[in-house]
Amino acid sequence: MNLLDAAILVILALSGIVGCYHGFILSLLNIGTYLVSFLLAFILYPFISKILIARTSLVDTLNYYIEVDSMLPDVATRKMPLDGLDPTVLRHHIYNAGLSKPFDGLLYDNATAEVFNQMQVSTLGDYFAMSLTNIVINIIGFFIVYFVSRMILTFILSIAAEVRELPMLRRYDTVAGFGAGVIRGLFIVTVIFALVSVGLTIMPLDIVDEIIQSSPMARFFIESNFITGLISNKI
Repeated sequence: MNLLDAAILVILALSGIVGCYHGFILSLLNIGTYLVSFLLAFILYPFISKILIARTSLVDTLNYYIEVDSMLPDVATRKMPLDGLDPTVLRHHIYNAGLSKPFDGLLYDNATAEVFNQMQVSTLGDYFAMSLTNIVINIIGFFIVYFVSRMILTFILSIAAEVRELPMLRRYDTVAGFGAGVIRGLFIVTVIFALVSVGLTIMPLDIVDEIIQSSPMARFFIESNFITGLISNKI
């Protein structure tokens, strides 16, 4: 266990302690706000992504920072035509490009002729650039909806604060609140590592990747992150 594992455990412990303080009902309702926010974000992020592309310069900014040249250093590889490309060769280049998980799998699984036509790309380098740009924009759109929804729902939740005063719930309120708090902590850590994945895609840092790879818990939250797993590489 390294410092990153310890930091994750601290977040979970603190969330559990906060759950004890607020009690089970409020903690459970808080978890509900996470779930509703995730659902709204999943439903609405495609619309937000289209707005971001149409009304901002985000695509140009991401194209500047996402360095496909470092992922596919060979010019011939970047210009390799997608039409008729051997799946084994494609898999080799995608999984050896240094992409953070689950983006490598997403690029490989979506590498079909239909997707190529939809993106209007013809070379491997173009597919990398367009896919990664779309993924990051989609994740940004996802988190815009998520954070706005969370703020609104948290405000509404504050109105329900008196519910925890019900006498019949007080007996096991603290213990159950701790458990609910830990679950909320898992959501928090999941959000953090989804953002870390985006950061590593835009600006890969070997030292950060090494720290994550040396942390079993961090690897789990990166590789099994359901947020990044839900995001499409298409707009």
